[in-house]
Amino acid sequence: SAPAVVRDAPRDLWCVAAGRDGVVRPVTLEVLARLRQLADRTGGSVTAATLSDCAADELARLAAAGADRILACTA
Repeated sequence: SAPAVVRDAPRDLWCVAAGRDGVVRPVTLEVLARLRQLADRTGGSVTAATLSDCAADELARLAAAGADRILACTA
């Protein structure tokens, strides 16, 4: 059965993508997966923000983990 809709929950969920040397840490992908579940239940969206340079394949991993939008901040 479909999960119950959560009322009064935040609809726009954000995650700061933790990484090192351009590689996203596994914990970030886990957090995004949980945020995706919550966003699906609330009709919201998930945004991931990177604070360091990430390769295109790493950004694709963020999307695959559940991010609707990715903000890539570079120096």
